[in-house]
Amino acid sequence: MINSTHRQSGTVTMIVTVLLVLISTIAVLYTNKNVIAAQKIATNNYQNSKAAEAAEAGAQAFIAVLQNDLKLLSDADSTNDSSTEVLKKRSPSAATCAGALSSLGALAYEFKFGSSGYASDAATSSTFAADRYFSKTITPPEAITGIAQGLAYRIRASMNSSGEISIQSEGCADNAVTAPTITVPACTASNSPLSLSKRTVNLSGGAFFTASALTVKGYMDATTTFDTRKPTSLHPSPACSILTGDSFEMKAGVPLVTDTSPTGAVCTSSSTCTLPTDIAANTASINTMNPDDYFKKIMGGKSLDEYKAVADKVITNGSCSGIQNSDKVIVFDGNLTDTSCNLMSKGDKIIIVNGAIKPPSSADFKMNGLLFAKDVHQFGSVEVRGVVALGGDWDADTLYMPSPPAAANTLRELTCPACTGGKATNSKANAKIGGHNAAAAAGQGALTVNYDPSKIPPNVFPPSISTKSGSWIDY
Repeated sequence: MINSTHRQSGTVTMIVTVLLVLISTIAVLYTNKNVIAAQKIATNNYQNSKAAEAAEAGAQAFIAVLQNDLKLLSDADSTNDSSTEVLKKRSPSAATCAGALSSLGALAYEFKFGSSGYASDAATSSTFAADRYFSKTITPPEAITGIAQGLAYRIRASMNSSGEISIQSEGCADNAVTAPTITVPACTASNSPLSLSKRTVNLSGGAFFTASALTVKGYMDATTTFDTRKPTSLHPSPACSILTGDSFEMKAGVPLVTDTSPTGAVCTSSSTCTLPTDIAANTASINTMNPDDYFKKIMGGKSLDEYKAVADKVITNGSCSGIQNSDKVIVFDGNLTDTSCNLMSKGDKIIIVNGAIKPPSSADFKMNGLLFAKDVHQFGSVEVRGVVALGGDWDADTLYMPSPPAAANTLRELTCPACTGGKATNSKANAKIGGHNAAAAAGQGALTVNYDPSKIPPNVFPPSISTKSGSWIDY
């Protein structure tokens, strides 16, 4: 009986012990499970936080690349232009007058495009292609045992016509792509921790000036000889030699030399004149453009007041005599009336005539750089190595003279017995009249515009990158 009792007691003890061990084991396993889960959660949290840091680091790195690209593109050494990573100087969408027209008012810069660029082609150069990324790996500050950090990011970007660049940066941990490229970026694994960061920055400054050698908002009526060839074979050709908003008239027998017609096209008569392909007249979209908008589109998006604010000289007496080599931006507030204005030896300049180039007698105008004037009343030679644009017309003085003239003008209203009222009537097509004093009502002299945008002083408005307020979004 005693032995039976002892056996029962031992059995109970053993059962209790087994139960306690089982409970302890379950407790340990549960605790370990929680520890493992906590470790996984901690690891996931760590990797997610690192992915977020990678996304943010990617956005900041991309902005730094944009800033460095702008620095390379805007310095005086043009050989640096090929060293950029993302941006390039904008070119006309096509080397035609239509391309020059469509480029008016465009941003000064665009994304690199083509087989090794971020955009597909020139037509879509403001947006990264769907399969292309700016992508890099990030070296972590220290290794962590048991955790493959694999930090990296991939970025796509787009810019609008106002210069806003939208940046979408994806950061990841546990990345397996060790050497990402444009088309094989990092952060492609479906199970990698990912984080998204969006930023918008403003690209301002710089200037994309007209891609035409000569752009005239109104009409052109001149008996001049024309030469719009590039200075040398090493220089780029203009997308369009002459682009006018209204009619283009020239004198029969006068040579017109352009890059596409280097031997000189000549109008054989007033009725038969086939212009070279790099001249476009009667471009209504220019002619009807608001004058202030036209100015901005020609002048890199800046207004006349903005140019006045940075001008080295604002001249009100119409004279060139005070212009120095160090003057880069000159604004004539009114007509330029000097009898001689030869600035070829005084450096590259931007000259804006908020009026007409209107000499009182036969005079020459020569410069290197960019010339913008409202009108040109030509009576002499005009020579510019750079770019020329008019906000009005190129003709004689006075434009659209009435018939008969209301009063005599010693320069332009020359005696013409065969003309109505004994004076030459100024229309938009006097140049092709030929025989009876066409010079009385049409610009005369020689016109040379050797297209060379490198002569336009750089960094009048230095390019810069700034973060748009309120644009920081993290996911």
